[in-house]
Amino acid sequence: MLYIIHLRIDQKIVFMSNPLAKADEAYLRDTIIPKMRPLPDDEYLYGPAAILRTPEKSSHVLDGKDVYWCIDWKPGLLAIRFSSIGAMHWAAFKRPESEIEENPQYNLVYRAWDPQFDEKSRLGWRKADDRDMKFHDDAFEHANSLHKKVVEECRPLKTYDKYFERCEKSPIWQGTIAMG
Repeated sequence: MLYIIHLRIDQKIVFMSNPLAKADEAYLRDTIIPKMRPLPDDEYLYGPAAILRTPEKSSHVLDGKDVYWCIDWKPGLLAIRFSSIGAMHWAAFKRPESEIEENPQYNLVYRAWDPQFDEKSRLGWRKADDRDMKFHDDAFEHANSLHKKVVEECRPLKTYDKYFERCEKSPIWQGTIAMG
C-alpha cells in the first residue's frame, strides 16, 4: 500500500508516493476494510463528495487498483474505497477514546497530509510511477464523472449552496453513522 500525494513544484503538479507503515497498513486491512459497505452513487454524490469542497484533511492510499480516501471527519475517520470498476465502499470510525501515542486513524491521514506542505516530512518519498498513477486515476474515473453532474447542476445557479444543504443532511456527512 502506498500513499499518493500531489504537490505543486515550479508551476507543475507532481505526484509522489511512499509506503504505509506496517502498523497503519495492518489497521486499514484488518479493521477498516472488513467493515466497509457499498456506497451507492447518490449517497456518495449527495454526501461525502462535497467534502472535496471543504478544508478537511485527507489522504489517498493506493492498494493495487483501489484507492482509499481517508478523511479526518466526524466522528473520527471516514474511509471511502474507489475501484477501477466504478464500485465505491465506505466505513466510518470514532476517534479512539484515549490519546494513544500511535493512532493509526491519525496516521492514515496526516502521514500523507503533512508532506504536501512540509518538505522535511517528504524525506524518503519518491515520484509516483506511471503504473501507480494509472491505477490511481482509473480508481477515480467513476467518481470524477459523478462530480461533473454536480457542476452541471450548480452552474445555472452560480452557487453550490443548495448542493451543500442537501449534502449536510446525509448521515455520512453528519457523522451519525460509525462502525467502529
